[in-house]
Amino acid sequence: MSIEQLLKKIEEYRYIMHEVATKKDFSDPEVVLISNKLDELINQYNRLRYY
Repeated sequence: MSIEQLLKKIEEYRYIMHEVATKKDFSDPEVVLISNKLDELINQYNRLRYY
């Protein structure tokens, strides 16, 4: 996946997480799952960008 594609995915997951978190609690399992995926994408972006 390219850096540009990763950035699009990161923004997509941020939006989804925000939407779900405003309807549910931040500790809801669905929000935590989305947050974990977002963390993975950000880590992948950082590895491509800085290493």
